[in-house]
Amino acid sequence: MSTLVQAKQLELELWHDCYLSERKKTGFVATLEMPGGFQRYWGLNDIQKMLTHAESKHESDMYLSLNAFKYGSRKETALKQIRNIGLDLDIYKMGATLAEATDEVQALVLDRILPEPNLVIGSGRGLQLIYGIEGGASPQMVWMSRYITAQYTMKLGFLGADTQTTDPTRVLRFPNTINQKNQVKATVDIWNNIEYALPTLYSYCTPVEETRKSRRKIKREIVTLPPPKGIVNLYSLNTKKKDDLELLVTLRNGQMVGYRNTYLYTYCFTVALIVKEQASTIVFARQINEKFTESLLIKEVIEVAKSACKDALAFLKAFSENEYTMRGLKSDLIKPEKASTIVRKLEMTSDEGQQMRVLIDQDIRRDRNTELVREKRREEGVKPRQEYEKVRKAKVDDKLDVLRMAIVENPNASNSQLSNITGIPRTTVIRLKKRIT
Repeated sequence: MSTLVQAKQLELELWHDCYLSERKKTGFVATLEMPGGFQRYWGLNDIQKMLTHAESKHESDMYLSLNAFKYGSRKETALKQIRNIGLDLDIYKMGATLAEATDEVQALVLDRILPEPNLVIGSGRGLQLIYGIEGGASPQMVWMSRYITAQYTMKLGFLGADTQTTDPTRVLRFPNTINQKNQVKATVDIWNNIEYALPTLYSYCTPVEETRKSRRKIKREIVTLPPPKGIVNLYSLNTKKKDDLELLVTLRNGQMVGYRNTYLYTYCFTVALIVKEQASTIVFARQINEKFTESLLIKEVIEVAKSACKDALAFLKAFSENEYTMRGLKSDLIKPEKASTIVRKLEMTSDEGQQMRVLIDQDIRRDRNTELVREKRREEGVKPRQEYEKVRKAKVDDKLDVLRMAIVENPNASNSQLSNITGIPRTTVIRLKKRIT
């Protein structure tokens, strides 16, 4: 088959190719209907049924998951394939029109601050940018999808980018359905019909090992990947912690009186570990403060955000100098708080903990570990050949993701050098390279 024909097959022809296609068929995408919260799950063979169903829902707000899951569950533990990076811009809060917002996005693309989105969805009151991931990515790369989303959100803060949308389980407006708040039909346009490899989307971010030293435009330098395990683990844990802290405010309906300052410092410290910049930490802090029924004064919010960011950046510097390990760090250094400490300080209940990922007490942690052991034992039973092949393919896909990223960032590296960078045996590198090229 010619290179030209292969390239043409990779092009998006319809908007829903970002969600379901021959290259993205592991697991099921979910639709959510509001009010009511009714969910349905759709596989590759259900595309037309899904579109017909959405078209029939004239009196419901319809949403579509960015990623794919096991049938019947949209929990992160059921994640099967990462398919899109999605950004939700509340442009109406910033007083911007749809035309003004799209012009600003185009300017960022021309300045190479952001890649060109594959889909641009006018959600009725806001703007949503969708970046399709070519062939989908392994759930093990979810930390990177969260990181990319947070970094892009930071760059789009002036357009009202929602800071609480790094969760891979989230849903965004279903294209061509009616927004019930203003009866406006959501629009969708394909801006770029070639999807992205995850490493390409990552190349527009500050590398996880580095902090932003200024806001001046500088030439991006791509670092060798994979990054140190310690920084990846730290980032992965704190993005989940950020989501849990945001969920807590929702569960309490914004009733945070008595905990606001304690909560805000913890939240800002966590966010600063992700965005690694003071100005962006303040943006996140102001957005979460708006969720409180009794908000703090803006001046106070900014002071807390600056203090937390300063402490977080000092920790990151020391963490880096200590070869990305917590062991041996100075005792007087302010470090990320343990989950148990946050649970105690914010007086979180067991009911609240049941809905959290990492902010849980020992009883919940033990129960979940017991369930995981049981599930693992069930999976270690007699597996059908088809299930075995799925597990094997997921492991291979993960290695492909790592190798592809290493090749992108080290184009002249030999097979032996790629093996050293990725930790993948040289013979396996040679075999996998044939699938990439």
